[in-house]
Amino acid sequence: MYSFSQELNYDIMQENYIKDLQELLMEFDEETLVLNDQGKGMFTLECITHRVFREHQVIIHIKIEYDKKLLHKIELSVEPEDSGDTTNYELDLKLFYHEEIKGRLLDAVNKKKSKFTIAICVLILIVIIAVVGGVIIKNNMENDNSNESTSSGKRLAINKDEKKEPEVKIVKSEAKNVEFEDFNNGLISMKIPKGWKVDTIGDYIHYTLKVYNPENPTYQFFLNMKTEGYNKSQDAKNFYQRYYPNQIFAQNPVIEEETTEGFYKIFNELGPLNNTASFTFPTLNNFTIIENLGSVATGGDLLRASFTDENGKEGEGIFMAYVYDAGSYYMSENIISGKQIDTYPLNVYNTIFITAPKDELVDWEDTLNQISSSLQFSDTFISQYNSQQDAVMTTFQNIRSIGNQTSDMIMSAWESRSAAYDRMSQKQSDATLGYERVYDTENGEIYKAYNGFTDDYTGERYKSISDDMYTKPTDGYIEKIE
Repeated sequence: MYSFSQELNYDIMQENYIKDLQELLMEFDEETLVLNDQGKGMFTLECITHRVFREHQVIIHIKIEYDKKLLHKIELSVEPEDSGDTTNYELDLKLFYHEEIKGRLLDAVNKKKSKFTIAICVLILIVIIAVVGGVIIKNNMENDNSNESTSSGKRLAINKDEKKEPEVKIVKSEAKNVEFEDFNNGLISMKIPKGWKVDTIGDYIHYTLKVYNPENPTYQFFLNMKTEGYNKSQDAKNFYQRYYPNQIFAQNPVIEEETTEGFYKIFNELGPLNNTASFTFPTLNNFTIIENLGSVATGGDLLRASFTDENGKEGEGIFMAYVYDAGSYYMSENIISGKQIDTYPLNVYNTIFITAPKDELVDWEDTLNQISSSLQFSDTFISQYNSQQDAVMTTFQNIRSIGNQTSDMIMSAWESRSAAYDRMSQKQSDATLGYERVYDTENGEIYKAYNGFTDDYTGERYKSISDDMYTKPTDGYIEKIE
């Protein structure tokens, strides 16, 4: 069973969130809905609902804790209906919460805002009609002998005095203000954002490249041609540590699952083995797949995943790598057991990824992908690379076009990704940071506006976005005019 808990502490004296949640739980399963008095002024709403996660039937338990003043907490747990189902549903449960429960709360708040705004607009309209009507009546009384054309002229004069579009303060986003500059070290050339750094390490077939923002290295493009010598099992590593402790295989990581995900789960072990004074491998703690975007022509999968960096900050990115098994070579564990261990190492090709801080990949994907598409290798590099490459590289790796190929694959997969995660994640981010998302009806640009903008704004140009727009990058921010 997997559990998820979210502390809220929402004030229910002003907004009746409990009523909204009770209606939602009744929609889930009215028959299982129970109200419990926990004593000391505490109450819980509980219900059970059935869902399908990854083509498996699951049971979700929901518990809402509150008192007369605050909505304190929402707790969820999930268990498969099939006792033999061992799937990890932790991410599915979080998506369910943010999409179906937290999203309902946000929609309720926005709906109440819209009703309030409409009520204010109606009140203003009534006042305007009363004032304008009074002026017209007064004018008519003063001009009883005026002809029809004169009367019409006065009405036209009133209609011409239309409200101008109110001033809006827009600040363009950092991603939209990126300026590119040329980088060339004699081996590679590419376009990189102004002020970013480029670090490299390795010979030609092991060439490793990191392009990053020094002020926040989570904005990055990473490429490694080949790493090798990974153990296939812990038994294989134990074998080398016992009999050949000085060999690199005794230190190298174990890729227990020969997949792209399996490799990235041990990616952090590359740093301690390879870091130098001038090059540090990125840190990808808590690597968790958000979505498998499909297989890659050059081998392996293209993954969208979340992680935390060395400072504990959350990030997300698009990752690819090809784990290659060149064959087997069995050795006896020892004379007594006779157990056979496959000691032939694994290689990993085309380790490539782009990353950005959590919830910012939507805005930065295009900029990071432009780095990849602009990557070119000099004739010197290609000549040396060709002399070192192995048979596997000859088969699938076209060094001249690797940058463009990678960019095209990322772009295609990104455009066809599932929208559910972005809708949930971006809504949660806006709620946490205090933004409302609107778009410009004249040019389609999307902005994060300060909380309360849609109440303050009286024009027609900027409208609240629809759900499908959460998958699109934002162009900037609307700030409050003091």
